[in-house]
Amino acid sequence: MTPPEKLFAGSRYRLARAIEGVLIGLAPVGLVLVLAGWAPVGVALFAIGTIGTTVVHLAVGIGGYRRAMHAEWPKVPPLEDDDW
Repeated sequence: MTPPEKLFAGSRYRLARAIEGVLIGLAPVGLVLVLAGWAPVGVALFAIGTIGTTVVHLAVGIGGYRRAMHAEWPKVPPLEDDDW
């Protein structure tokens, strides 16, 4: 079974983490701009940061799931006595 640190070590996952860092930084900047009186710009940045972070998390989760499900499964012998 592939360990998680190797499963998420690809270049696509590192890129996703970098993009996620930028998007997470946009949300507080948006909130500060809303409080400073620049509501339309602040709301847009907050929405982009929040929605973008969610999309990146979903993409990484779906990619990791697909990669794990396409990996070779361990060879486990069947149970001898399977009394339920």
